[in-house]
Amino acid sequence: APAGFEAVAPIAVALTANQTADFALPCIFVSVSGSVSSDCNGAEAGIPVTLAVTGRDPLSTATAADGSYTLSARYSASPGDLSIAIPAGLLALSPAGGAAQVALTSNQAADFALECVRVDVSGTVTSNCNGALLGVTVDLLDAQGGFHTTATNASGAYLFEDLLYSATADAAEVSIAIPLGYEAVSPGVAGAALTL
Repeated sequence: APAGFEAVAPIAVALTANQTADFALPCIFVSVSGSVSSDCNGAEAGIPVTLAVTGRDPLSTATAADGSYTLSARYSASPGDLSIAIPAGLLALSPAGGAAQVALTSNQAADFALECVRVDVSGTVTSNCNGALLGVTVDLLDAQGGFHTTATNASGAYLFEDLLYSATADAAEVSIAIPLGYEAVSPGVAGAALTL
């Protein structure tokens, strides 16, 4: 049988007269499967996965709850372009750009590794009479419910590093413990100054 088709049994024909012997060759299908995971969430569910093959309609699916996916594609001598749609807050670690070419002559496995985007929140705490305030406790509640705390340095500055990205507005809440003898004059804003 030609490449990409399954072999079929021979047809017996009599040779006492002209005969017709038609063959219908079943197409061979191969699977492309794997998983999508990230360093912060583990298995990534609901990630769109697409396989594009020249001259054919693209095949698409989404990852299951355990991050796995499977696509069934018709045999092709040409490789297919496999890609995932990377959501906001994630970056492709491997393969680069979240895309790879896969052979479609046999079953293939292709895993995708993603990295969570991390951000910093910083600012300063100052007073209108003493300038920068040292040792003021600053708290941050992040979008995942995580509680972080730090204190201002001699310049009145504070920094929260490596917080997980969130597309939600007002995803984090920053607050301070107002020292005795001070009152809040301006609200605390991430990345901006707070005056007491």
